[in-house]
Amino acid sequence: MRGKQPDRRLCFYDLLDALRQPGCPLCHLAAEASERWLRSLFHEQVTDAETRLLLRRQGAFCARHTEQALRTGDPLGSSIIYGDLARCALDAFPAKWNPKCPLCEQEEQVLGAMRNTLLDHIEEEDVRVDYEASDGLCLPHLYGTVGRGRDPRADVLLAIERGKIDALSRECAGFVAKSHYDHPGELTRGEATAWRRAARKLGGGHGN
Repeated sequence: MRGKQPDRRLCFYDLLDALRQPGCPLCHLAAEASERWLRSLFHEQVTDAETRLLLRRQGAFCARHTEQALRTGDPLGSSIIYGDLARCALDAFPAKWNPKCPLCEQEEQVLGAMRNTLLDHIEEEDVRVDYEASDGLCLPHLYGTVGRGRDPRADVLLAIERGKIDALSRECAGFVAKSHYDHPGELTRGEATAWRRAARKLGGGHGN
């Protein structure tokens, strides 16, 4: 079950929608893509010959996507898929088991299209305003977007993100200061959630 190349027009609207969600929009889109892939796998493709061949060739999911598959799949479908993969591992045993996660490949395909879409449109006022109002990219996805040679469009992203990171740093400092027993001030809404947003900004993730 190979992922199709994302439609560029759909990428644009998916990106706009993701910018309105909490956390990194690319983390959100990658998680959505993986969830769709897994639901299709367990609901429609468990006995599909081409899909089974792909899974045998790839080996297995990575640890992160294994946990996602266990949450998404059902006992019967999981038994069919993992029983088949266990037999493949046994046939190759004791050779080193070195799977290449098909979901990681699918995510990277989606992320590549979304990075390009973001750079293509970030200089447009409506998109820039939406981006400024969002939580922005996590640092891993920011570096993945702007770190492929100096693209002038990346300067817009970097300027916005510098401001976002500075604001998070100041809000975390405000949380610490106001946690002192003799501080009279109340936490702002931003300060109250800054620690969680800073963690996701630095390491990746989405959600409240």
